[in-house]
Amino acid sequence: MVTNDYVFNDVLAAGKTQATLANSQLGWESSKQFNLGIDLELLKGRFFISPELYVIDTEDMLQGIDIPASSGFSNIQENIGKVRNKGLEVTMSGQILTGKLKWNSDFNISVNKNEVLDLGNKSEIIVGWPFKTITTTGEPLGLFYGYKFLGLYENQQQLDQASSPTSAIGTPRYEDVNGDGVISSSDHTIIGNPHPDFNWAMTNKFTYNGFDLSIQLAGSHGGDIFDIYRRHTVLAQGFWSIEEGLSTRYRPTNPNLETTYGRVTNPYDRMNQEINSVWVQDGSYVSIRHITLGYALNSGFNKGSRLYLSAQNPFVFSNYKNGHPETAGFGETNSLQQGINYGGYPLPQIFTLGLNFKL
Repeated sequence: MVTNDYVFNDVLAAGKTQATLANSQLGWESSKQFNLGIDLELLKGRFFISPELYVIDTEDMLQGIDIPASSGFSNIQENIGKVRNKGLEVTMSGQILTGKLKWNSDFNISVNKNEVLDLGNKSEIIVGWPFKTITTTGEPLGLFYGYKFLGLYENQQQLDQASSPTSAIGTPRYEDVNGDGVISSSDHTIIGNPHPDFNWAMTNKFTYNGFDLSIQLAGSHGGDIFDIYRRHTVLAQGFWSIEEGLSTRYRPTNPNLETTYGRVTNPYDRMNQEINSVWVQDGSYVSIRHITLGYALNSGFNKGSRLYLSAQNPFVFSNYKNGHPETAGFGETNSLQQGINYGGYPLPQIFTLGLNFKL
């Protein structure tokens, strides 16, 4: 139940409404899993390698499915379909240097592919607003779904081939997927995949003459991010803060056809705001998550004390420029809505100078 005030006899009264629609048929997900791995020890325990192959079949997945708003609710939880995750995980650790300078390292990498095997009595599942994702048999879960951007309309011939009622020269031009000459929601298609090709993480620890250095890194490669927040920041109607790039938009006085920002029309061409492939970006990154440099104070009354300087999230290297790629996850709890940036809170950078003191 959620609080929902209402007016009764011209007076505002406190009320409660049902937050979600119940489903008496709802049950638990079930999984079958196969693992094949091996643990290897090399050079008398200096190095360890542990590769593992896995296949996980999950049935009766718990998913939030959109339903008609006339029901009073926007979605309902259902058990539906079957999905297979298969991949490889490799963990490695080792004492790389063992002399006066010591270097210990841990590394892991994972490759996962998921595929929808069955959707019950449904041919596809399309969820989300204002974004959309689509799930179909034979494809990964939650692919980004929208218009494929082809550029801006350059001439009347392109408008005659396929357009919407508000299209004009200088407004966004999208692919006419069904070939009917009209750009509409029927032309939505797959425009991105949030699932990375592989993820990895690495920790390195060095010690030398009382100094210690620890560096933690992580990376993700091949996954896309859907910047759905841009449906507001490209809105040239004075309602929201806008992107700097909007200054390059097409104008009759500046007929720039190289930009992705369409002209402002009257009536307003809402195709400027429609979800499209321009808002899908490569989310690959390499992140230095944590660095700690310390020095052991092992003389006199300071014995056992340690002075250290640490940095959390100091650097990220990525072609994605609309925030930190790790924070782009509007649907972290929904497997059908991954990799969607609707204004994710940025990761903080934290720098610490400390002293561990022992008496």
